[in-house]
Amino acid sequence: GGACNAALMVSGADGYTAFDEDNDNYLTYTTTSSSTGGKGSVYRDYMGTGENASDIDFTQDYTIAFSVRVDDLSTFTATTDEISIFGDASANNIYNPGLTSTFVIKVLGSHADPTRALEWYFFDSDRNGQNINVGVRSGIYLVAGHVYDFEIEMHPGAKGYSVVLTDRTADLSYSSDESYEPDDLGWRGAEHGKYVSFASRASAANESVTVAIDNIRISQIPEPGILVMGFGLLLAGLVVRRRR
Repeated sequence: GGACNAALMVSGADGYTAFDEDNDNYLTYTTTSSSTGGKGSVYRDYMGTGENASDIDFTQDYTIAFSVRVDDLSTFTATTDEISIFGDASANNIYNPGLTSTFVIKVLGSHADPTRALEWYFFDSDRNGQNINVGVRSGIYLVAGHVYDFEIEMHPGAKGYSVVLTDRTADLSYSSDESYEPDDLGWRGAEHGKYVSFASRASAANESVTVAIDNIRISQIPEPGILVMGFGLLLAGLVVRRRR
């Protein structure tokens, strides 16, 4: 079990570190474990319903983009220390990617292969919920204080996605279109997701991991419709959960 707490970081507040020159607000969430493997997440229904429904056509290609940063990795050192970012069709599956997930991004604190510790990687799955997954390596590693920009192109017709990951601090970039064959990564599930989840797990009691999130943007391809999740609205609308 554990606790998960989210906070809106405002310029001038204790612990605030700007993502960029705009000095705008951003979101942090902290997962603290009360036992081995305590999990927590923040997630949002990005499609919406009724008067809150997005005007983006989610049957057509669209982009999900966001930036993340982790400022302290001092306890992020085990195979069970984990950050997962993923889309999902079910609100009941927001701690770990499951058989209803779409895109999946992960990073682990340690790995049996030392070259894979702290490396961002992506799932290439069977698009049909059969738990057949290939871990696609990015060659880009999680470093404390670095800002990572993700741009995910969702391809609903093919039940796939492509991704561009940029380490803005180190000026490094990975593109699945350019570096992976086949260039389209498969969704894990067969259904379209409507939730985006930022989840983390701490490996030992009383350990914690804090993830900062900024610049969440969802847009049509091409781009007539844009959904920008401002963080005042995002904090009001997101759901924070901890696993008991």
